[in-house]
This record gives sequence, structure tokens and C-alpha cells, in this order.
Amino acid sequence: KAGCWLIAFGVEKGDDASLEAINKKATADQARKALRMTREAGIQRSMYLLFGLPEDRIETLRNDVEFAKELDPDFLEIFYPYPFPGTPLYREAVTKGLLEDGTIPKEAYGLPAMPTKHIGMAELAKLRTRGLREFLLRLRGEGRCVIFSSHIMQEVAALCDRIVVIAKGQVVAQGTPDELRERSGEANLEDAFVQLIGSEEGMGA
Repeated sequence: KAGCWLIAFGVEKGDDASLEAINKKATADQARKALRMTREAGIQRSMYLLFGLPEDRIETLRNDVEFAKELDPDFLEIFYPYPFPGTPLYREAVTKGLLEDGTIPKEAYGLPAMPTKHIGMAELAKLRTRGLREFLLRLRGEGRCVIFSSHIMQEVAALCDRIVVIAKGQVVAQGTPDELRERSGEANLEDAFVQLIGSEEGMGA
């Protein structure tokens, strides 16, 4: 055996029209087949989606999330496309008024690099968060163990049954959200987190 235990698939979108628009040279059915064959081979599957292509609509992104649920990968990440200067995506973004010519977006990981023709950047970020949350809640509802790492307590409260708080490499507290609130004497989980680690370091990241 070669020792391969995971394959990452850049599926990108859940419909053939969107895949054709980005010249993916792959279809949704091929993605279905590839992830099924990988599972049958006993190899874990990581699936990547793209949120924020120029023609993306809310319905497109919802379909992408449903497609991810159907394919049921072991890992899911939703990325924003980055329009590198000189690429077809950059030229399309400029032509459609999504970027000013000469603009170099500062990031496309935590926040979108640009809006779509139909969705603003703030709404796009909310849809990405919502999509990942739906996927994780589905796994939790099926009784699967999900390890979720975050300092955003709103997401932790929505997703986690048990929480482990780590500060400076040490476990400083663990328990259910209610147990951590009771231990810290704080009604708000974010305030409880700050009290337990002894500082607000990282809360604004």
C-alpha cells in the first residue's frame, strides 16, 4: 500500500453550468463518482467549494451546500475565489464592475475579495458561515464526532456540545457551554471565555 489516507477534491461548484463557466472541465456527476470511489477504497475525502464567483446567486450557493451534504465528505472547506491580476477571473471582475482595474484585494480567506453581481461581500461572508454551520450541524445530528476549533464564541455556542478552552498551550477549562458559564460566573459565553483564559487576546482576530 502507498499509505494514502486522504484525497482533497476541488469540486468548486454543485452544478454543471457553474463548472462550465469557470472552465473546470469536470462535471457534478464526475465529482459524485470520484468521492464515492474514494470512500469505497477506504480513503478519507476532503471537499473544497468556491463561494463568490461573479455570477453566483444565493440559490447557487445553497445548491452548493446541498451538493456537499449529498456527497458527504469527511472534511469540507468553503473558499472565496481570489482574482489574481492578469487572470481571466480578474478581467471578468473588472469588466462586470466588481473590482476597479488595478485593485489588488488584500485577502480572500477570512473575508471575500470581491462581491458577485448578485451578492454583496457582507452577505457572501454570512452565507459561507451559514453553509459551514449547516454541514457541521448535520454531522452532529448524525451522531458523528466533530472537532471544531474557533475563538468565535457565537459559532462555538451554536455548534458545540462540549468545549475545551486552551490558553498558552494548557487546558484551562472544559465542559458544556452551561457548565463553563456557571464556572466563570458569566451569562455570556464570550465573557466566560475571556474570564477563563484571563485576557481578551485573540478575541478581535
